[in-house]
Amino acid sequence: MANTRRLRGLPATLVGATLMASCSPPSTPAASPGSTTAVTPAATSPAAGPATSAAPPVAAPNKSSASPSSGCSSGVSGAAPGRSTITIPSGGRDRSAVVYQPLIPASASATPAPPTPAPLVVDFTAYAPASLEETISGFTKPEADGKVKADEVGAIVVMPEPVNGSGLLTWNISGTTGWTDDRQFVTDLLRQVKSTTCVDASRVLGMGFAIGGVMASTVACQTPPQFTMLATVAGLWDPPTCAANATTSVPVVSFHGNDDHFLPFDGGIGDHVDRLGLTAPTIEGLAAMATRQGARPSSEAWARRNGCGPSPRETTVSARVRRLDWEGCALPVRLFVVEGGTHTWPGNTGMRALEPLLGGVYLDLDANAEIWSAFEAFTTSGRLGNGASPS
Repeated sequence: MANTRRLRGLPATLVGATLMASCSPPSTPAASPGSTTAVTPAATSPAAGPATSAAPPVAAPNKSSASPSSGCSSGVSGAAPGRSTITIPSGGRDRSAVVYQPLIPASASATPAPPTPAPLVVDFTAYAPASLEETISGFTKPEADGKVKADEVGAIVVMPEPVNGSGLLTWNISGTTGWTDDRQFVTDLLRQVKSTTCVDASRVLGMGFAIGGVMASTVACQTPPQFTMLATVAGLWDPPTCAANATTSVPVVSFHGNDDHFLPFDGGIGDHVDRLGLTAPTIEGLAAMATRQGARPSSEAWARRNGCGPSPRETTVSARVRRLDWEGCALPVRLFVVEGGTHTWPGNTGMRALEPLLGGVYLDLDANAEIWSAFEAFTTSGRLGNGASPS
């Protein structure tokens, strides 16, 4: 079909060079590279297949106290701040993820304090390497003011590695035959992280960019739910798997620019996708994107699932940003519409190096601040609050 042909284009090595040039780790104390470590999960996964076994479910928001994971009582001391790579078996092969431990100020007490359960962020890249997502979302890199969002909020960030296709490797978003069972991989990965790290099981944020947001949307529909909240930039999706799990849902915050030429605001595939140089195997695995719904219909689908009314309340955040909040929801749904916004992460100055490929970054909306404001509000009150940039 015409939309699928749009995915064919330049050699993957060209775009790969552009992407890799922008994802080297920063030279700050919080971001010093960690060692590469292979670990064995508490329970190994079955061979890849359509069935997905359940991990411990995400707890409902606890408004008064944390829900410590089993790693909090394992006796393992907190990991040093910075990056490391963990490797686990899943689906009959080794899978990996980059883990970022936040820089937390040392206690003045001479007596070591027990570990404090930390919020967990699962941040999905669109394409390998997983470390590319650090440049895309900027959650683990210094911003213009020198602050690192993960350090600021004390969050452990896990960035899973996609392995499917060829050239630019990506996620199995729709059950492609011969590709890995990525929902099972995320289940195995979260089980491992929760058992070896002290995290707050009631505060697990799943987020992602573009196809990474599509993958995060797919995982968010699992039963039992893996995330406390879903946040996407240029990638909210209403997966077909959600239809069978109509009672499974999470609150949603998404962002989409209406000048996105890769995954357009109105759905389908954009006219700039050929710039990515995707190979035929990767194209075939992402064929479902040719008929994807747009940002508004996808938000409406999540709103229906979350028991919301049909019409959202609209708030003007700035001259170019509108915020849509669906009302009467059991679980809230919010969409930020960026007028003239491109296929970029709003507010992330670290993404400027990718502007020639993806378009200009809109800097007057801080997506990470909005995501975390909503996440904090939901996990304490069950609502998304008025946002980091209320009108």
